[in-house]
Amino acid sequence: AINPGNSGGPLLDLEGNVIGINTAMVSGAQSIGFAVPINIAARDFKQARETGRIVYPYVGIRYVVITDKLREEKKLDTDFGVLVIGGEGNPAIVPGSPAALAGIKEGDIITHVNNAALQKDTSLGDEIQKRNIGDTVGLTVKRNGTTLMFNVTLVERP
Repeated sequence: AINPGNSGGPLLDLEGNVIGINTAMVSGAQSIGFAVPINIAARDFKQARETGRIVYPYVGIRYVVITDKLREEKKLDTDFGVLVIGGEGNPAIVPGSPAALAGIKEGDIITHVNNAALQKDTSLGDEIQKRNIGDTVGLTVKRNGTTLMFNVTLVERP
């Protein structure tokens, strides 16, 4: 539990290793707390020291994670990955983004980043955030029953 006044401090495991930085807690929610994982915080600290700012890699798509319900509803031919889809007046592919330049289209299903399958414990966002601006990632995409490969070069998130 994160107690009032402790947010912002280190989150330790039982062996005393720093595994995160406490950032917030929800009052009245049984001491539910939130923390930034230490690997992300360490990367951000390094960037801030070296460049004076923190930047994140960006692909430029909107998507939903494929669940059993979504699979049935949309009659998808895969039970994992993410469906590239717009919503709330926003396009699925941000114009001029790395995804647009690579040829990703609305309705595509991204199943892998490099060779990592996008499963419940491996999200697209997590896989992208492991990379750096300028890195090129291989996206495996299902489109109309065909498996395609796209190379996407990550840019700074606007």
